[in-house]
Order: sequence, then structure tokens, then C-alpha cells
Amino acid sequence: ETVQFPRNVCNAMLRIHLYMYDHNVRKPYRINNRELRRLRHAQVAGAELEYLQSLVAGFFEKRVFRPSEFKLSVSSERTVNRRWTTPLKRSKERIWQYQKA
Repeated sequence: ETVQFPRNVCNAMLRIHLYMYDHNVRKPYRINNRELRRLRHAQVAGAELEYLQSLVAGFFEKRVFRPSEFKLSVSSERTVNRRWTTPLKRSKERIWQYQKA
């Protein structure tokens, strides 16, 4: 199949959050102006380059813990805690022990 719908809402939401990270933090801002092509989408939105580089440098190498004062959006909180419900699914989502940390 070339196109397939997601069978699990929690997994689909996690996938879209990872896509948003990749699109905003890692992907170059490709527009017609050559001077702005070196920027990332998040830089155009106002994020500092040093902050973005620190996010990208450790993303695949270390586990990042969220500071207690940092608040997630409602959608992100539901995604991290796997609280989305899949229609017609009888069992609850499994939350791994390492996710609770």
C-alpha cells in the first residue's frame, strides 16, 4: 500500500509531533531569497541559533528530561502520556516504565 491510515491514534500523534520537530528545527527554510536559505524555520519564527543547535546536537544521543517549570501544551501532554483514544480499541494504551520519568 502506498497510503495507509494510522491504526493507533497515540502512535499517529507521536509521529506528527516528531515531524513538527524535524520540520521546524532541522529543515532549512527554503524560499526564493538566497540569504534566508541558511536559516531554519524556527529561526525565522524567532528562536536563537544556539538554542536550536543544542537541541539538534543531543537529540539522537542523550535523553532529555523536561524541566519542572516547562509546561507542555494539552496536545503534547496527551501525546507524551499516551492518552489519546483509538476508536473501537478495547484495551488501554500501554505506558512503558521509562516514559514516566
